[in-house]
Amino acid sequence: MMSDYRKAMPRWLPYLDLACVTIAGGLWAALPGANWWPLFLALAPWAIRLVLTGQVPRRTRFDLLLILFLVTAGASVWASYDRQVAWHKFWLIVGGVLFFYALVNAEPIGEVRGWLLAAFGAGIAIYFLATHDWEAHGARIEALGRLGRTLQAPLPALAVHRFHPNVAGGIMAMMLPFAGLVTLQAWDRRERAGQSWDRARLLRFVAGLGLSALTLFGLVMSGSRGAWIATAGVLCAIGLWVVAGWLGRWAGARQARVFAGLLALGLVALLGVGFIWPGAVVAVLGSLPGGNTTSGKLDLLRNAMILVRDYPFVGAGLGGFPMLYSTYALLIHVGYTMHSHNFFLDLTVEQGMPALVVLVGMWLLFGWSVWKEMSRSEAHRGSRTLGAAALSLIVIVLHGLADNIL
Repeated sequence: MMSDYRKAMPRWLPYLDLACVTIAGGLWAALPGANWWPLFLALAPWAIRLVLTGQVPRRTRFDLLLILFLVTAGASVWASYDRQVAWHKFWLIVGGVLFFYALVNAEPIGEVRGWLLAAFGAGIAIYFLATHDWEAHGARIEALGRLGRTLQAPLPALAVHRFHPNVAGGIMAMMLPFAGLVTLQAWDRRERAGQSWDRARLLRFVAGLGLSALTLFGLVMSGSRGAWIATAGVLCAIGLWVVAGWLGRWAGARQARVFAGLLALGLVALLGVGFIWPGAVVAVLGSLPGGNTTSGKLDLLRNAMILVRDYPFVGAGLGGFPMLYSTYALLIHVGYTMHSHNFFLDLTVEQGMPALVVLVGMWLLFGWSVWKEMSRSEAHRGSRTLGAAALSLIVIVLHGLADNIL
């Protein structure tokens, strides 16, 4: 039972928390020398919550692992040759952790969290379509480039930061499950209301469809083949879940077991194809539109593995991959690439094997939470939000094998 000192949380406080963390993250991203002072802005809602309600931010099962991940990041700052670059990246990681807690503390606003994430993905789509330089950096697929130039023609030239297409595509692919979530939730409201639409439900449903369509259109226009493949993987997972529902008669535990069996069979089939035809992956990737860069990326991955072997424990330092790769792998003294095009390799090179183990541990812990929810006989309202988060994580993992947008 809560003490008398604890009071109900004001409805505006979760929004303030999300706004402050977002602004702080923007400052850390835009101002490399900002360092620690935006932390005061990000933590201000924590102090307000304590004063007004007597409550501290909610604890989660990920707290210890997040602390350990921040410790590995701090050690990588110490190991870094360029401390200014390392501190900049460290504070971005801190901002990501604080945004996680802002989302956790925003649980009282319910479905609004999904809408915010869906709107973020659509906002990235609009920003990318409006600011990408289609003339200087056309799309890998000429038809998309022509369409992009046509859409952008009426707009004024904007001197702003431009996202790399792979970065924009990766973010949109990560947010797409949440756009689908809010659309499904709007439809579910209609179902619960007895097959009737009122204006509010109809507006929610149309808004959800609009966010989904805009995010998907931006994803296609980005030409990011890695993000396309990751999205295809998500669609396959959804398809397997639906088939498992038919076979398992939509019973929670039975459906989850059937889904796990189908997923295992699919992975075994993929491994079998790879064993029988070792060049299958390269051939399939090379057949995608937009040119074949697979061989160059494979060379990059092989060279990056050498750096993993040389810096296994603490890592070579945050933000140190570009010059480290050029100096020790290519034996040149100018930057060649910003990253290895593999999220897991980059993390291991910069923060060491312990950071990779901690991150995978968090993902496994989350996966266990999803499995328990999938196995329940009756799903509750939060299960779809958990499912959308799981699909977003699938995008991160699959896209992380071929690129590093984070």
